[in-house]
Amino acid sequence: MFSRARRASLLAAFVAAAAGCAPGASAAPAPNPTEMSVTLPLKGQAGPSFLQLPDPDGGARAESRVVALPNGSAIVTGGLTAKGPTNQVLYYDPSVRAFVTLDGVALKAARYRHDATYLPTSTAEKAQILVSGGYDERSLLASVELLTIDLANLASSTSTELVPLPDARAGHRGVAIATSTRGGKPWSGTSAVLMVGGCVSNVGYDAAATSSAILYEIETGQDGLATGGKPTVTPSQPQYARYLHDVILLPGPDGVPGTDDDRVLVLGGRGANAIVATSEMLIPIGAAEVYEPALQKWSPVHFDGAAPEARFKHSLVRSFDGAGALVVGGQSSETAGATGVDSIALDARDATLGRLSRAGTLSAPRSAAEAASLDDGRVLVAGGVDPATGAARSDAEILGPGGADSPFTIGTPRFDFGLVSLGSQTVLVFGGYGASKDAFGAPAAGLLLLRK
Repeated sequence: MFSRARRASLLAAFVAAAAGCAPGASAAPAPNPTEMSVTLPLKGQAGPSFLQLPDPDGGARAESRVVALPNGSAIVTGGLTAKGPTNQVLYYDPSVRAFVTLDGVALKAARYRHDATYLPTSTAEKAQILVSGGYDERSLLASVELLTIDLANLASSTSTELVPLPDARAGHRGVAIATSTRGGKPWSGTSAVLMVGGCVSNVGYDAAATSSAILYEIETGQDGLATGGKPTVTPSQPQYARYLHDVILLPGPDGVPGTDDDRVLVLGGRGANAIVATSEMLIPIGAAEVYEPALQKWSPVHFDGAAPEARFKHSLVRSFDGAGALVVGGQSSETAGATGVDSIALDARDATLGRLSRAGTLSAPRSAAEAASLDDGRVLVAGGVDPATGAARSDAEILGPGGADSPFTIGTPRFDFGLVSLGSQTVLVFGGYGASKDAFGAPAAGLLLLRK
């Protein structure tokens, strides 16, 4: 257990990191344990287990972006290492359970606290990811890069610089949307990445939260793969400036994601009802807004009954039935964490109408945790920090319609890390900070092997 003084120190560091948009100082390297005890799955074992993976070249890092690919692999972009921001692109190879550095696809700009979005232009042979913004050392970035990962020949993968964003930003959240379809078939027409909120430059001050949303329109070639893109400001704009928020793509009335009837829900964060706010003006917010691609319109969500509580550093994941969203973890004040898991459903006919209900309860408050939908519809919630004590958590729990399973280990404490489901009851845990912002998670990565 941490001493009271140590917990106070951790809490101060965590709150300072959450209080404003300015990037924190580069983290110091974590101790390098020579060996760690790992719980391996036993034949017939019913519970989850954690399997340590070899550290990637370049070592541990935090605030990377991890994207799962349909073949059970994953791509890691950027992050903050002991030596500063990195431009590395890593490929997690499930056949050997190790990371491969894709030297030919290295980012043109080293970055962390950026966004990386899997594109619907991807095929079974080539995965495409749009990387945007972030911080390089202490500067905001506007650069955008298109990664094309050749899954049959990784050496042929490419990275292409695209038209930059109209303003440099970090901490934004992006989601791929369909802007048109052919015959209503999902992801059959044009697409874009909708980028929401985050931190932008603020002359004379630290970077500040913004309410602006950018639609990055994807250009494709004859083979259907993305070849370029250009940013436009959506005709309608969100009402709230926010960061430390989250966004999610939800299906429209047809119940199938990938059509222009979809909706994008953004919820919570630290924010204010203003176009750009200084850090001192930001407070935890519960405001929900929805973007409807078919209408190219942002609208506030009005709830029938109770509205979502204010929270930031939370996660949005699909609800158990796939139709709505679950609001998981986060904190409602500088010292209070949220344990309730809320379910949000948008009206099938009117996306601006919402209904809130309680979907479960976490075993303990978790801020800066990670959540991922599993292939059986349940939700994994892992790691994070308890705002009341400053202690980083080393456990995870699985939520389902019938409640939560007992917590189990994820190796060591970590927060601000990557967590993606790779299918077949396997989840990749990558990077993050360890006990505090002064140390990285160790080991750098691992697999959670789940059992139903």
